[in-house]
Amino acid sequence: MMTDAKMTPPAKPPTRWLRPLLFMSLTLNLVILGIVAGAVFGRHERGRDEIVTRDLGFGPFNDAFSEADRKALRDAYRAAKPDLGAERDKMRKGLQETLAVLRAEPFQPDALRAVLDAGGARAVERQQIGRDIVIGQLSKMTTAERAGFADRLEHSLQRKSNRGRRSDHSKRD
Repeated sequence: MMTDAKMTPPAKPPTRWLRPLLFMSLTLNLVILGIVAGAVFGRHERGRDEIVTRDLGFGPFNDAFSEADRKALRDAYRAAKPDLGAERDKMRKGLQETLAVLRAEPFQPDALRAVLDAGGARAVERQQIGRDIVIGQLSKMTTAERAGFADRLEHSLQRKSNRGRRSDHSKRD
């Protein structure tokens, strides 16, 4: 006579989907950290301010702002986060912790999750600061200036969308 324990098939480990999810999360966080690290650590060269403005979380809005607006955005971000050196140190420490967790044996997914969550929280904070600065800059504009901004943003997004379609077609050829 068989017992219930022998008849019940072994449960599949829940980690089957966990590893790909963790890998995707790690990749995304490292991309975000890389962008910010590039903005913070990068050399100051001609045109560098535009790259920094884009990397600070202003995204597609960057192209639609005038150069004076982009300078105001950079200045506002620097005022909101005056100690970029401390931010740089936190990013370095987070990357070092990520590497240590990845190399640890046995692998501890919860430890990796904690490190990635901390990096993600810093990224969210930067995005929120960027969002608030963009809203503040747009709030200073007249109705006509905002309409012009919206037109430039739409044009920029369409141009980038068309560029993406062209590269898709070239991959098929």
